[in-house]
Amino acid sequence: MDGLSARIGLGCGRFRGGFEESNARRLLDAALDCGIRYFDTAPSYGASERILGRGLRGLRGQVELCTKVGLYGAAPGTVWTLRGLVLAAVRTVLPEGALDKLKQRRRAPRAAAPEQRGYGNFDLALIRPSVERSLEALETGYLDCLMLHEPRLSDPTQELAQLLGTLVHEGLAVRLGVGTHSVLEDLPAFGDVAQFAIGPGGCKDGGARTLIGHGVFRGLVPGMFEDCAREAGIFDSVPALKRILAEPVGVSALLLNAVIFGTNIRRVLVSTNSPKRLQALMSTAETMFGEIQSRNDRELGMRLRDSVERYLQRKVAAGAR
Repeated sequence: MDGLSARIGLGCGRFRGGFEESNARRLLDAALDCGIRYFDTAPSYGASERILGRGLRGLRGQVELCTKVGLYGAAPGTVWTLRGLVLAAVRTVLPEGALDKLKQRRRAPRAAAPEQRGYGNFDLALIRPSVERSLEALETGYLDCLMLHEPRLSDPTQELAQLLGTLVHEGLAVRLGVGTHSVLEDLPAFGDVAQFAIGPGGCKDGGARTLIGHGVFRGLVPGMFEDCAREAGIFDSVPALKRILAEPVGVSALLLNAVIFGTNIRRVLVSTNSPKRLQALMSTAETMFGEIQSRNDRELGMRLRDSVERYLQRKVAAGAR
C-alpha cells in the first residue's frame, strides 16, 4: 500500500482570493510540506484555480491537478470581500482553537436543512472554453483529471463523451470522471474516476473506476465514532491507537485511516481553512497509519470497515431524529 500522503488530496474549494489569498497560500504550502500532491478544484470555486496556478509554479511535474466543467464561477461580490476582511482580522488576533470554537458556536443553533441538489450545465459549446480558462488559470498545459461537475444520470451523452474524448486525445486531460457533493449512487457510470460524499453505502465497490471520497469530517461526532471503533474491536487489534486517539485531532485521524484501510475508496479529500490543523491531522494520521500498516491483515481491515459503516449509519440516524 502507498504511504498516507499518496492517499490524500486537498479539496481547494476554500481557496479564496483577495484578503484571504495569503491564508490559502499558507494552506497550500502546508499541504505540500505534508506530502500531499493531489489538488482538487473547479471553476465554481472562485479564485481557487488561479491561486493553485501561482502557488504550484515550478512544481507541475510533482503534483496532480483535477478540475471540473459544468458549474461556472461568478465574480466575488461585496459580501465576500467584507467576509474576507473580517476573517483576515480575526485570524490575526485569535488562536486556532478559539476560532474553531467560534465557528462551532455559530453553527450550533442552526438546524440542519436538507441540501438542494444542483446540476451542471454540459452544453457542448461551454466545455472547451471552460477547460481552456481552467488551464490558463492553473498555468498548465494539461489536467490529470477532468470531471463533470454535478451531472445528472442522463448527462453523459454520446456527443459529450465524444467531445471529452477529443480533449483527452489532444492531451488536455489524462483521465475523465464525475464528481458530486452527493453520494456515489447519484453519479452516472462515466469515466475513470468517481468523486462523491462519503456516506452510508459509500463504501461500495465502484467497479473499475477510481473512487475519491470527501466530506468524511463533515458533522463529525467524535464520541460516536470512538464508540463505533471500540465496538468493532479496532483497539483490541491495535492497542497503540487508543493512546494516539487522545491527540487533539486523534478521532479525525483514526476515521481517516479507517476509510483508507477499510473501504474501496482510493483517495480521500480533506478540506480546511487552517494550515496548522492540516499539519496536525496529517502528523497524527501518519503515526496511526504506521501502526495499522504494521499489523494490517484481513480481519483488521474488516474491523476498520465495520467501524466506518457503523458510524455513518448512526450519524444519519441521529440526524433524522
